Order: sequence, then structure tokens, then C-alpha cells
Amino acid sequence: MKGGLFLPQFTRNAIIESFIRLATRNPLEKITVKDIVDACGVNRNTFYYYFQDMYALVEDLFHAGPAASDPGKVADTWTEGFVRLARFTQLYPRAVRNIYTSVGYDVFEGYVDDVIGEPIFAALKRESEKMGCPDIDLNLPALFYRQALMGIYSLWLRHDMKDDPERMALQLMEVHEGTMQMTLSNCWKTVKR
Repeated sequence: MKGGLFLPQFTRNAIIESFIRLATRNPLEKITVKDIVDACGVNRNTFYYYFQDMYALVEDLFHAGPAASDPGKVADTWTEGFVRLARFTQLYPRAVRNIYTSVGYDVFEGYVDDVIGEPIFAALKRESEKMGCPDIDLNLPALFYRQALMGIYSLWLRHDMKDDPERMALQLMEVHEGTMQMTLSNCWKTVKR
């Protein structure tokens, strides 16, 4: 997003809402910038003021949408990020599924990575500092946990989203309890060798 702070937010939001309505009915490849601007009553220049292209709009949607309860704020915990993402998906299930099937898993994963990836990395960093091993490379453990959560989210999305996100997050926390410390401890052992 280029100029979102200077032009009224309602214009940006109108573009996003129009896109969501269109994405609910159509796969991404069938939606054009013209469709979006016609649906919300702005011109192409206004669209391009906010978004470089449609993929930038989708990326912004996944960054802003799950954080709607507190815009601009990254989730404090990976469970909070997971719940935000799942709740957002429940609000717009057809749109999210259409985006998912249109762009493929790898691209879709990039869209949601900040929502769950940043909190995971932050949690690993906090835990490694508490354990007195701040010098370890956190990229591999972060990748492991991100992929696990992304896989669970992806399965949930493809299988009708029947489970409650808060309940899923609580169960994941229970299953996951202690594994982060063990993972970091094992990483620390390899650093000390």
C-alpha cells in the first residue's frame, strides 16, 4: 500500500470490500481491476494509488483482515495470530477459498505467513532469551512451527472449517506445550558443539 495514510481510509476499505464481494463469486483470475473499480465507484488511478496490482491488494487483505480487531498490530502470540486468521476466514469463506485455489498453496502461504509467522518467530526469540541461548539461529525452528500451523490451517480451510478456531488453538497449545523449549534446547546443543 503506497498512500493509504494520506487518502481517506474508507476509499481503501471500499476497494477491499468490493474485491471481497467479487472474490466470493469468482476465482481470482476472473477478477480484473476494472471489475473492482466499477464495483466500488472509483477510478483506476485511485486503485493504483493504494495497490500496485491485484496481488498487492490480496496481500494487504490478509495483513489487514485478520488484524481488523486491532489494525496494524501483529498478534502477540502464535495462537492469537492463528485465531485471527481463522476468524477472518470464517467471515469470508468463499472469498478465501477462491483466493487459495487461484494462487496455489505457496503464494497463499506467503500471504498468511506474517499473521502466524511473525508471532512464532517472536515467541522463539523470547523463549531463547529466557533460556540463556540468544545466539542460536531461529530460522529452522520458526520454519518448522510455521509449516505445522500452515498445514493445520490449510486442512481446516479445505475441510469446511467445522472446528472452532479458539478450541483448535487451545488444543494446539496443549499438544505443543514444552516442544518449543525442547526444540531450542536441541538447537543450543548443536551450537555448543
